[in-house]
Amino acid sequence: MFCHDHAEPQPNQIVVDVGQAEGELTMAEAQDELARLLVHLTDQGLGDQVESWIDPSADNEGVSAAQLQAALPAQVFTEVAGKQGMTAAQVAAEFAAFLPEFIDSLTPRGDLPADDEFDDFLAQWGLALEQSVSACR
Repeated sequence: MFCHDHAEPQPNQIVVDVGQAEGELTMAEAQDELARLLVHLTDQGLGDQVESWIDPSADNEGVSAAQLQAALPAQVFTEVAGKQGMTAAQVAAEFAAFLPEFIDSLTPRGDLPADDEFDDFLAQWGLALEQSVSACR
């Protein structure tokens, strides 16, 4: 459950903030960053989880905050935490809750969508992300 006090799961601001930490990204750059993230997580021992999120016939395997903190640079969590008024541990927990559903929703056919589909998808999630960040503070 997102933000740990909502009745229904809602995505949070983390993915948007991670992308913006280095400046504005084009859709193509965002797709490349997402692909790199998935490869990195796979390389860090989370390949079974990543595959389950992408495979349309598989149930999403969970990932823990501790697994993400071990797999990703601490800066990912501390930068977002500072911007959102959260701790790095809270950010990691929210990211762990959000990431499987986000990737699963993004890859209904088992691969990353084409540019125009990716743009539409991120626009839809972006609205939800903006709305829920207030609730997570």
